Amino acid sequence: MISHCDTFKKASDKRVLPTGDGMAIGFMLSPESPLQLGIDLHQALKKYNTHTNKEDGSFLDVRIGIASGTVFIVNDVNSNQ
Repeated sequence: MISHCDTFKKASDKRVLPTGDGMAIGFMLSPESPLQLGIDLHQALKKYNTHTNKEDGSFLDVRIGIASGTVFIVNDVNSNQ
């Protein structure tokens, strides 16, 4: 769902790191992009959830954390950035 958000699609300066059941996304040039992506994702989830049923398990509820500060690009054990 996040890959369909305009902010995610338009950002050429992002780094994406899968973290099991989530992901870390670093935006290198735009400090507004993380907040805008959070807003875009919440709007997409609200639209999706209006057509789902909470009882059958198709309802999605997520938490989004936004950290501000310096981003350090390092390689992980698999040489991914």
